[in-house]
Amino acid sequence: MLGSSKAYIEIVMGTYNGAKYVRPQVESLLAQTYQDWHLIIGDDQSIDETAIVLQELQEKYPDKITLFLFKNGMGIAQNFSRLLELTNAEYVMFCDQDDFWFPEKIAKTFLKLQELENKWGKETPLLVHTDMKIVGEQLNVLSTSHWKRQKFNPKRGGKLNATLMQNVSWGCTMMFNSSLVQLATPIPPEGFVHDFWLVIVASAFGKVDYLDEPTMLYRQHDTNVVGSTEINFRWFINNVLKDPHYQPKIELRIMKCMVRAYAIYKRYEALLTGQQKELLEAFIDLKYQPLWKELYLRWKYDFLNHGFWPNVAFLLVTIRMGLGDPRYRLL
Repeated sequence: MLGSSKAYIEIVMGTYNGAKYVRPQVESLLAQTYQDWHLIIGDDQSIDETAIVLQELQEKYPDKITLFLFKNGMGIAQNFSRLLELTNAEYVMFCDQDDFWFPEKIAKTFLKLQELENKWGKETPLLVHTDMKIVGEQLNVLSTSHWKRQKFNPKRGGKLNATLMQNVSWGCTMMFNSSLVQLATPIPPEGFVHDFWLVIVASAFGKVDYLDEPTMLYRQHDTNVVGSTEINFRWFINNVLKDPHYQPKIELRIMKCMVRAYAIYKRYEALLTGQQKELLEAFIDLKYQPLWKELYLRWKYDFLNHGFWPNVAFLLVTIRMGLGDPRYRLL
């Protein structure tokens, strides 16, 4: 086990230009009620003072922190993938550089994961995720629930068909067991996002569950890789109807989802059930079908988004694409 031999939980943090926020985030980890953990940080060639701050923290807490200064500019998904391959703990958590964890985040999430292990066994790939509060740059609360803000239904988060379309399990809220790490790593480039890949693998071959409460503050600022936008009628008008860039954004998202699904199919073909193969094949071929058949398959297999307005938006984009040139493919 990397780091402290007593660490049952390893927390992996990928950093890039996070000097402004990373110290209070690490301090929130140090204030956890559950202290049997070790933090592994991989910095992806930051050009600000992130590396200096991290080295100071490692020197101050050598038993708690292991730092890697990577030199090849991997990007966020491959940074986390490499860190996962360095872990060999029983349980692992993702951690972003700019958030703030509540004191009982680890303890509560760990308890939920242990409940799953008692039911399904440690050999089963298991993943638990939680809600989070959305805050501004100065930690002022913007929303008390990310799920409500985005109209997410966490009950759909562990279903393969729903997960292929949309991930509701943010990596920074996750804890998962070593069985999932062993099965899901290395994360291929076609996975695009590290947490999305793990949730799909867990949905297909294990169990995904959730803790219905926020366990952290999810900070919003100008340099967020992924943010949290409130989904409502105004969002629909401003994005779907007025923003000329929304259509290509969704087209790109569709392409990535299909490529990710194909990567899952190819890697795990021998493990997939007949029903899972049918599901993945239908999803991968969606954009090569006539419009009427694509809509039918989306309804049949529940390849839908979370919430009313996101589904209306996606339906409108799908119809726009389907009514275009019949040779039209994704982009």
